[in-house]
Amino acid sequence: MAAVAAVLGKGYRYIRNSAFYAALRPQPRVQDLHQQFTRWDVSTLPEGVVLEHPTLEGLWLVRGAMSAEDGQRIKSLFSSLDADRTFPWHTLELGRGMMPLHPSPPLAVADIKRVISGLETFGEDGKGGDPIGSWPHLSD
Repeated sequence: MAAVAAVLGKGYRYIRNSAFYAALRPQPRVQDLHQQFTRWDVSTLPEGVVLEHPTLEGLWLVRGAMSAEDGQRIKSLFSSLDADRTFPWHTLELGRGMMPLHPSPPLAVADIKRVISGLETFGEDGKGGDPIGSWPHLSD
């Protein structure tokens, strides 16, 4: 009963989007989420070139796209956001969670409004749906 109340409390958008994913997009199987570890030696690959893994379709790499310092900043940001639960993670389906973030460098407010116009992915204002006032900034 508590689970039903939790779902209903998320609102119409959440229920509608969940129904869409459940009806039109099959959930990943447990074995899909726990695939065997695959090592990809990228040490000899060129930097600045977009490359797809030779056997894992959809896995892409651009060596040198960010510095080690940038990677550490991103790791620290996610660690702190996850630890204090300030910003919500959105679970779209089993094994697929995401958190909306402003990019770095940040977009102008007018561009954000243009890009998200009509999108109903992240919920109502005050519940993760207000990208201008409530989403964390990657540049911070």
